[in-house]
Amino acid sequence: MPCNLMGYGGLEATAVDDPIEINALILRQENSAPIYFLSTDVLYVTDEMRERIHAALIQNGALPQEADQESIYWGATHNHHAPACDSTKPGLGPFDPAFTEAVSRGAIELLTSMLGQEPVSVSMHYGSLPTDISTNRRRRVWFGSIFNREFRNYPNPEGVVDSNIYAINFIDSGGEIKSCILTYGCHTVSYFDRSRVTSDYPGVIRKYVREKSANAAMPVLFFQGFSGNVNPKKFNRSFRHNRRPVELLNRLVHGPSFGQFDRERYEAWSGAVASLFCDLIFGDQMEPVEPEIGIEHGLIPISELLTAESSNRQLRVIRIRLSRTLAIYGFGAELFAEYKNFISKIVPENQIIPMSCIGDTFGYLPMNKTLAEGGYEVERFQNPFGLGEAKFMEFPEKTLEKCLRVLVGPQ
Repeated sequence: MPCNLMGYGGLEATAVDDPIEINALILRQENSAPIYFLSTDVLYVTDEMRERIHAALIQNGALPQEADQESIYWGATHNHHAPACDSTKPGLGPFDPAFTEAVSRGAIELLTSMLGQEPVSVSMHYGSLPTDISTNRRRRVWFGSIFNREFRNYPNPEGVVDSNIYAINFIDSGGEIKSCILTYGCHTVSYFDRSRVTSDYPGVIRKYVREKSANAAMPVLFFQGFSGNVNPKKFNRSFRHNRRPVELLNRLVHGPSFGQFDRERYEAWSGAVASLFCDLIFGDQMEPVEPEIGIEHGLIPISELLTAESSNRQLRVIRIRLSRTLAIYGFGAELFAEYKNFISKIVPENQIIPMSCIGDTFGYLPMNKTLAEGGYEVERFQNPFGLGEAKFMEFPEKTLEKCLRVLVGPQ
């Protein structure tokens, strides 16, 4: 069936190279409500999709009437190689209702099946590992002419990234890993052919983990980290890409620009990411977690972040407590990497797992220091994301901090 890909402005797909997956995990501690984790290989999912599966699961009896839809934690891997499930961002690609219906139906069927199974008692283990395979993607370079410099999509090795990969293993009494939750903050734009349907590097990670565990059916849930200003290290190695004077000047002063991986380099880079996750998941860095599980939600009206934004869009902020010292913080936005350290100083947990693209995702969330710099993630994404001429107000991080402090309570 012909389709258009959301991540590249509606480019028509020419082939399907990898399956698009939905992975799920239902986590419940005794005497507490379950949390339903869903990870899907699309650019964005929406709260409307979540509401639909919640209603369907109640209607078919899989969930009780009192089940809270806020307990469904649905994230996108931020995959640029899938059709659009989000109708609010026409500039990114045409909304595909048939594909959205298939994704929603797949999630309903998967959770219905899981809710009919006997639960498995597991222990929880957490670990993180530093990497050096991504780079900040915002840099002030010459653009258009040698008399104009502005922030563009250009490798910035001195810019901030969250270089860590994160993993949570769920292990049964026999020592078998039954499922895992994985997070890495790097745009899902590494595949060598933009016109193909693929799961990109999260799919390679899943393949490596399943092969290593000898469990082809293992649920491996990948969630995007704080990657709003982070890309893979994929560069134009040849000077033949620098034909105009400003391109040559940037190359000589700033080094190579971003390029497109060929198949060999994609396989090497994605394989390196997947191998690092396997080193973490199956290595001795994973530490047992004493569970104290709970979930809290906060909402920030987008009108408190952007001027001239009169819609009812909201930024959802989610805290999933896993223990007294470990929590997931998920957001309905593409946060800049700088937010990892910013949030760590506010919340009570010693260790946090940062996640973005959870549910409705309004767009990018930069920090105040970057507002004066401009660039796509600050002042040009609004129109294709359906936000018109909206502009950021000062200090968006203070608005986020206010919500977080209410969420975590007195310390």
